[in-house]
Amino acid sequence: MAGFITGEGCFFVKLNKGRNKAGLGVQLIFQISQHIRDEGLLKSFVTFFKCGNYIKPLQKEWGYYQCSKFFDNYNKIIPFCTLYSIRGVKGKDFSDWVKAAEIINKGEHLRLEGSSKIINIKAGMNTGRELNLFIEKT
Repeated sequence: MAGFITGEGCFFVKLNKGRNKAGLGVQLIFQISQHIRDEGLLKSFVTFFKCGNYIKPLQKEWGYYQCSKFFDNYNKIIPFCTLYSIRGVKGKDFSDWVKAAEIINKGEHLRLEGSSKIINIKAGMNTGRELNLFIEKT
């Protein structure tokens, strides 16, 4: 499973308008996308992790397993991915995602300083990490 996550998993930090002092809502999302022919496999992840959902967008040839509840990500996905190491660049994204989770878990995301930390973490993840590597090389 850890190898599959390393190859196909995604760790997202979703930002939106919030009602707290920082004015920012934060949501952690773990997702694995696959072609619709692997629908059974994706549905099995709901049972495996005991959380999340299988989602099939309308008129698409792919579907995805998604976990977006903080409690489940923090108490199920993070411990699993920590125990069974996620490697490569995906491992770096996971590490940043965990940093954001710790900020949320401590309630720091409700203040401007904590929200700013999460914004900076998010900016360096996924495609932002690739952009930062490109800038560093030039």
